[in-house]
Amino acid sequence: MSLTTENVQITTSKGAKMGAYLARPSAPGRLPAVIVFMEIFGVNDHIRDVTRRVAAEGYVAIAPTISSAPPPASSSATTRRAWRRASGT
Repeated sequence: MSLTTENVQITTSKGAKMGAYLARPSAPGRLPAVIVFMEIFGVNDHIRDVTRRVAAEGYVAIAPTISSAPPPASSSATTRRAWRRASGT
């Protein structure tokens, strides 16, 4: 099945911007939707892959970046590196 994917910005109820990864079948039409929740490391390659696999089953799938705040300085170096990779910073 052919898919359309893109990074989108969602405006929250408080006016803030939240990034998300969106995947859907390329064919037009109304489809059911699934929200794919991220792991601690954000919307990374694995979550984008899960989102595409859900879309390949005929759903509009979106994986929002729930938290854009960096991890606290007391977090492990691995967690901080993973957050930087996932957030693109």
